[in-house]
Amino acid sequence: MSATQAPFSAPIAKDGPDASPIRSILDTDLYKLTMQQAVLRHYPHTRVAYRFTNRAASTMKFTRTAVDRIRGHIEKLVHLKLEKDERAWLEKTCPYLRKDYLDYLEAFRFDPANQVSVDFVATDGEWGDLSLKVQGVWSDVIFYEVPLMAIVSEVYFSTVDTEWSLEGQFEQAQRKATQLTSQGIRYSEFGTRRRRSYQTHRLVLEGLVAGDAASSSSSTSGKLLGTSNVHFAHLFDLVPIGTVAHEWTMAVAALEGYAHSNLTALQLWDAVYSPPDFVPNSPTHDLTIALTDTFSTNVFWADLLDNPAGIEIAKRWRGLRQDSGDSKAFAQKALQAYRSIGVDPSTKVVIYSDGLDVERCLELAQYSKEIGIGAGFGVGTSFTNDFRKREGEEKSKPLNIVIKLDSVEGKPVVKISDELTKNTGDPAEVLAVKRRFGIPTSTHLSRDVVKDITLGGTSEIECVYLKDGAGVEETPPNELRRFRNARSTSKLSSPKKVCPPSTSSEASSKLRLVSARPPLTEGVIERARIELGETDPLEACLALNAASGEDDAPAPNPIA
Repeated sequence: MSATQAPFSAPIAKDGPDASPIRSILDTDLYKLTMQQAVLRHYPHTRVAYRFTNRAASTMKFTRTAVDRIRGHIEKLVHLKLEKDERAWLEKTCPYLRKDYLDYLEAFRFDPANQVSVDFVATDGEWGDLSLKVQGVWSDVIFYEVPLMAIVSEVYFSTVDTEWSLEGQFEQAQRKATQLTSQGIRYSEFGTRRRRSYQTHRLVLEGLVAGDAASSSSSTSGKLLGTSNVHFAHLFDLVPIGTVAHEWTMAVAALEGYAHSNLTALQLWDAVYSPPDFVPNSPTHDLTIALTDTFSTNVFWADLLDNPAGIEIAKRWRGLRQDSGDSKAFAQKALQAYRSIGVDPSTKVVIYSDGLDVERCLELAQYSKEIGIGAGFGVGTSFTNDFRKREGEEKSKPLNIVIKLDSVEGKPVVKISDELTKNTGDPAEVLAVKRRFGIPTSTHLSRDVVKDITLGGTSEIECVYLKDGAGVEETPPNELRRFRNARSTSKLSSPKKVCPPSTSSEASSKLRLVSARPPLTEGVIERARIELGETDPLEACLALNAASGEDDAPAPNPIA
């Protein structure tokens, strides 16, 4: 937000048509508090930057009015502060938050005029894109991600897409809780960042609490364990749930080096939240759930199991969080890793949190039981943004937005998850980190890389293939070189498809090429993804390539 824009003088409105999407400084996820405390301990002066991405920018545009309202609500964050009753509740409920940290939090204020920039980027008159950036001292700006995402979502669905209603949200949440609790599922609500609105969130939690209470019995171990949202945990007398986000390990790796960065991040966390430095006495949550997929789960286990200190942490920490990739394969890897160090997997827990709904929770609970490892579940969007259009049964889609840590002290940060399309960060840095960890570049491809290729960028990754899933050819074939050279001298006036030569040694593989054509917009890719029913921008590029080339262009070359 530019310095010339004066912040709103009006306080936070909690009721009525102008009610704020954020009504408490604690209307955020618990891990923002625990990470802020750790940042103050280890990196009190480190500067960082975050960036916003709308992954469906071509189909879910913003209006100028919506962006103005987003800006207004962000400006109002300056009025938020920790209230006396909230501090007293934190002291009782979260004993791992120390007095000096709570003193800091009580004095903490947002400063959006100097920390946040909000801009409307017009693409078609009053329609366009939202540009949102955050930068400042890490401990000062770490709180922005969750409320900003909630604000963006609520404004979008109150000004741009209004073909939905709150009717039935309580009952729907109640039914979901009844199913989960009665089937023995132990679960938490993780839906703050992508909720449709504050009121939705409140209704959903009312429904979850009611459904859980009605279904709890001595014959089932099922239970609503709590919520990641600290404000609603306070309101509903629930346990606030959460440990750490990818942000922590991403930053530690950039600051301390990538060698053993998973272990380093866990050790720094231990220094704040584990004995002998600190003995947590919360009866329900001890903050020792490790998030494994910052640089892929394989790298995580290699890091820990190669070091006595890592093995000690694996033995002592309560469990793991699975947030991307194949959930069942993850559980099997965890099973094998624990057994390899003499740990009974049934004494550990995997917290599944990757795009869950009720059916997926039931499936993974049964699988975990069969293989002998504990299971818990963090359910987000399926709870807080599950809507139908006002007319008919068509689903009202949630926004697909993220705000991610982008740099630390000017150094780019990356995330290399267990899922093809969840990698984030500068493509060149992603490639460098993969090489550092020995991760085959043929197994990961981020949305940013797809965009770089289709927009004709100059990344080392020039030619992208699908081969049994995905692949990257770091040295482009002659056809692609000629194509790029011709394009750079404006000798091509229309799109051409570029295909690799057939190779008999790969006769059993499915081989297709993403077009390195004259500039495509990300919007074209996204429209193709939606219209062709693809779940992945890479697949959309492939389908687009196959469907829209000229007659004289070589056909895609699948090898039988």
